Amino acid sequence: MQCATVVCMVGAVAISAVFATLFLALNSIYAISIVVLGPAFGSPWVGWDHELVILGMLLRMEFRRAEFHRSHAAALNTLAGKHPATAAATPKAWEREKKEIDALLREIVQAQNAAVREQIQRGEAIIETKDSMSLSSVVVSSIAFGAFLVYLWHEGHVAGDINSKFHDALAIILPYLLHEEIETGLAQVLLWYKWTPFTVDAIIASTFGSIVTRHRHRGAFEAQVNKQCLRVGVGAPDMTAFTSFLTSAWTLLFLVQGYIVEKKPTIKDDAAALARFAWMDPTYWAIVVYSALLILFCFFPFVCGISTLKKKDLESVGASCRIHLFLKRMSKTQTYLLPSSSSDTTTTTDDRFRVIRHLRYQTLLDMSTDEAISYALYVVALSTYDFKEGKVVGADVWNLPKQSQARMCGTAALRPIVKKDNPKFWAKPLDEFATDKYDEFPAFLMRLPKLNGEYVQASDGYMTLFSMPLMDTSMGKHETTTLWDILVERNVTDPNAIFDSSIVQEKKIYAAPALNHVVCVGLEVKLMADYTVSIYIVADSKSEFGDDAAVFVAAMESPSVVWLHHRDGTATEFIEVVDEDQLRAFASCKFKEGALDVNRDFSLKETTDDDS
Repeated sequence: MQCATVVCMVGAVAISAVFATLFLALNSIYAISIVVLGPAFGSPWVGWDHELVILGMLLRMEFRRAEFHRSHAAALNTLAGKHPATAAATPKAWEREKKEIDALLREIVQAQNAAVREQIQRGEAIIETKDSMSLSSVVVSSIAFGAFLVYLWHEGHVAGDINSKFHDALAIILPYLLHEEIETGLAQVLLWYKWTPFTVDAIIASTFGSIVTRHRHRGAFEAQVNKQCLRVGVGAPDMTAFTSFLTSAWTLLFLVQGYIVEKKPTIKDDAAALARFAWMDPTYWAIVVYSALLILFCFFPFVCGISTLKKKDLESVGASCRIHLFLKRMSKTQTYLLPSSSSDTTTTTDDRFRVIRHLRYQTLLDMSTDEAISYALYVVALSTYDFKEGKVVGADVWNLPKQSQARMCGTAALRPIVKKDNPKFWAKPLDEFATDKYDEFPAFLMRLPKLNGEYVQASDGYMTLFSMPLMDTSMGKHETTTLWDILVERNVTDPNAIFDSSIVQEKKIYAAPALNHVVCVGLEVKLMADYTVSIYIVADSKSEFGDDAAVFVAAMESPSVVWLHHRDGTATEFIEVVDEDQLRAFASCKFKEGALDVNRDFSLKETTDDDS
């Protein structure tokens, strides 16, 4: 029995590879045809540089990205030219140009954000499709087809002796019963293709291990996130249309078999007639083999990883995957728009990062409140990863140990985040983007210089809740947009909007008996399997959070007791509040009075007579 099960599993996997290869071959033909023959059918030609990028996207089945790139190629070319050499010379001309740039960037950012959201939604959709599968449907289909094979054997394997009604029945039953199983199986195979890196570096590393040891961390973080996306179904391709094509073709093939068995007895026994209908027997038996393989393939979804996928698994890391994919996309867009490093400008009017600043500013505007808060927490959690060495607290990211809720003692107490202690993360200048090709640090997180070209060194004290950075834009009154700006601009008056953000996997609340029960909130952010980061935010006083709410971070799950260095430098014990009082404790949390007061003196645009 076990041997038969193993044979079926191996057969299902082998057949899945056949169908996947067929689909990828068809997709490759389609991709090449779109690029080569597209202009002949009215598709705009956007230049070889863009066409090659689009071809790569189509081959990777990134159809949404390819469509986005083609439709925005002209805009990207326009924006890439908006550098000091061609920028408007007068403030008035720049104001007109700024509106054009902002409109193009807004469209690009919205398209990128929509594409990332769609990948998360496709994960939810494939889980729903998987839940609608039924092993009994596959078993019943196998029994029905098995009965047909027995009947075929009983008739001596002579197609002309078969009753065509059997084929009519199979044409109705099998495609109807197996639609979800075929769709899920194809989606699983193509998910492997989508999230498995086929890079030259990976091949070299696996072949010449010790020779490339110093570069083996390249792409390590992204590879682990890809595994996470694969594990929860993010970006699952929509195979509904292709599955409908397969099942419709299957129905048609059964009807062809019905025609063959009805036609065979009427064929005259002469050389000309036999030669004219010689295709019938090979076609009939080819369809029988095809049907058997397709039914066997339908067992595949029940023996692969997608069969155990639950919606809660996607919900637990969906926000982290979404932000990572968004960062990756925006980093590529920023890289394309990045001006040449040879530009040497130091004046406000000749700011060579002007378009990049507007790109980041439009990104902030397009983010919802929850997305902006989740983004800030994700960046803080990401600061625990060493992009240079590919390690998390000394452990390789591809070989992380199982995490546990380690109990900390006073000597191991956490200290608040101080950005100047980790300049490789918090103060990495954008000018260093091309200096280390083995560093996979997200370009979208790199620091922008001030308008005069100088970089601001991280000289502030410990990080607080309000000083938690989002991104450099220099579009406001200070260089970096912080969480305080988001809270004020979005009129967030309840700190629970932070504690309940979508990226938070679990939240805990602690109190310090030695500090008159000052509250500390612990937020768990899951970056990937075995890599959960805990962010601790200590209240200013009691349960009020303000300018002095220090932020701590640790690559571990939140324990019941945590030791933190308080503002006076002493290690303080914070003990988790009992479950029965957690809701009341969170309800007592609030922002410190006056902490989010807004300056009502707003700046106005400069106008001229032409504006009236």
